[in-house]
Amino acid sequence: MGFCRGKSVKSFRVISFSFLPHWHWVNKAYRIHLDPVHPILQTHIDMENQADMQAAQPQQPEQNEPTTNQVANDTNAIAEDEIETYWKPVRENSGDFDSWTYLLQFVEKKEDFNYISGAYNEFFKHYPYCYGYWKKYAELAIRYSDSNQVLQIYEAGVNAIPLSIDLWESYLSFYSKSVEESGENRIDEIRGLYQRAIATAGLEFVSDVLWNSYITWEKASGSLKNVIPIYDQVLKIPTRQYGSYILSLTDFINNNAPEDILSEESLASIRSEITSSGETAEEAITAESLRAFLIRPRQALYSANEEEVKKRWGFEDKIKRPYFHVKPLEQDQLANWREYLDFEIEQGDQNRIRILFERCLIACALYEEFWLKYAKYVEDGNPKGSLAILENACTVHLPRKHSIHIAWATAEEKLGNYDRADGILKALLDRVPDLAVVTMHRINLARRCGNSDKINNLYSEAISNSKSSLTRSLYISQLSKYHLQVKGDINAARQTLTEGIEKCKESESLYWQLLDLELSQPGCVDKTRIEAVFSIIFANETLSSTCKEEFSRMRLNFLEDFETDICRIKEAYEIHERTYNVELPKYTNSRKRPLEDGQSDTQAKQLKSDSSADLNTAISAPTTPNPVGMPDPSMYYQQQQQWAAYGQGGYAYPQAHAWGGYPTFPTQ
Repeated sequence: MGFCRGKSVKSFRVISFSFLPHWHWVNKAYRIHLDPVHPILQTHIDMENQADMQAAQPQQPEQNEPTTNQVANDTNAIAEDEIETYWKPVRENSGDFDSWTYLLQFVEKKEDFNYISGAYNEFFKHYPYCYGYWKKYAELAIRYSDSNQVLQIYEAGVNAIPLSIDLWESYLSFYSKSVEESGENRIDEIRGLYQRAIATAGLEFVSDVLWNSYITWEKASGSLKNVIPIYDQVLKIPTRQYGSYILSLTDFINNNAPEDILSEESLASIRSEITSSGETAEEAITAESLRAFLIRPRQALYSANEEEVKKRWGFEDKIKRPYFHVKPLEQDQLANWREYLDFEIEQGDQNRIRILFERCLIACALYEEFWLKYAKYVEDGNPKGSLAILENACTVHLPRKHSIHIAWATAEEKLGNYDRADGILKALLDRVPDLAVVTMHRINLARRCGNSDKINNLYSEAISNSKSSLTRSLYISQLSKYHLQVKGDINAARQTLTEGIEKCKESESLYWQLLDLELSQPGCVDKTRIEAVFSIIFANETLSSTCKEEFSRMRLNFLEDFETDICRIKEAYEIHERTYNVELPKYTNSRKRPLEDGQSDTQAKQLKSDSSADLNTAISAPTTPNPVGMPDPSMYYQQQQQWAAYGQGGYAYPQAHAWGGYPTFPTQ
């Protein structure tokens, strides 16, 4: 039972919350009177309140009694509305794990396997690594369905999470029990399932439960001659309980006659080896000598395996959460997985490397870096296997992460699958619109394919559909560069920027880029075009005063270098002073530098002498005397040298991000 707030502080209503996971109330019970009620809980409460209000109303004599079919239909409609309340949140956001748990708990109460299977099957499309839910699903199938359905669930589970020892144990237990109850002699089928489980998950460091179960089952079935080969396998595998196997094997050998635990071929081979070694004559070979011969080499296997366990024990001991969970892992856990993987790769055992990667990806399924690391490791020897890893990551575990999708698209493109690569990027943009990094990768894919029409269409769609002014200005900037630097069409580049500025009037970078475009053209500078750009800038009311002041300074430098009418230059300085309330340094007709406040003539001469020592680094005054009262233009060459870069191969306009920096726009 659980408590929920009623209409007043004094009255609390008691309702059943059995559909909620118990851990939810353990963690949050102390906040139940303070936190906002979860939407699903609120719906449940509202439904009960509505039912109570209807019950409290006076009973009115009914004119027409409803038919049985009408009652059934009304009941079904209410049930469908109720279950839809739980489905709606997960349909809107499949990443809402809590809402999934509410849905699963609710359908369990319905005791209808159609509801149960529908919810669980959909849940596992998004969270296949939740082995506990696979076991729960199978238990519900045992209760409400048939054994064939249960077997299908277990099969799906071990295919989804093949390293789950618990899931394999449950599967094997159910399968063995089913065969036993059927009375059929299907021992080979059970053994085959055990062998499949061992081949799939036997290299897991914590697979001891599976190995011990297999050994115990073979002993119980009376197949003692199959036991020693199992020990021979596990004695070579580093596991947590590695030391127990040599002890149990020794007991097994000592407590059974050699002819009972060895095949005739194996027994004859051992006798021949003992005789050929000269240790004992064939007629003198005893059961004890046979046992000693069996144990000795396996003791060596154990010793060698112990060294392998020691190498890995430190890494294994640091793994605190080997199972999947939506909560983030601690940084030290992530660091341990990185180091462990690097160690195992260095050891070079392909099977162990594969198993460790798959173990890591259960615990770290929501981290792109480990999927990318695994795909990169597999790629050289098995490109298609690498694609399968990336596809699994993108379609199941990380459907909204851009880096892994770009890696997948890149891998497909390398194999010549251009349409598939484009489809991968497009599917991500459909889920997460306005990801600039993905859009630009898609555009560049079209460029590498030589599809100019598609490039223009993609840019046009991106600019039109972008919800962010920052991202829109990025697309405009890149399209202009494409026209200029790839197609060599300066008019198209200019038009793109001019039209783009109308759409992004607050984007300073587009104005700088347009200025750079005009200033960097070969031949004589087109003053008319450049002045037109400045006119657009100063007429724009969206730009800040600070921004316009920078552009005004840029214009002063430009006029100093290229304007032939001194009156226009002086007018520009006066407008700058008046508009931005600044006083610029002035030249006078006197050749002698005016003294500063508190400065003696001797100090001034000393300063002049010191400054003369480094004339090569000083900026010389203009050779042509300036009119009286004209500002000193060298001031701006000292303070704004970066604005003058156009004289040396192009104007270095400031950008929020350098060319190629678009992957940071925008974050998810």
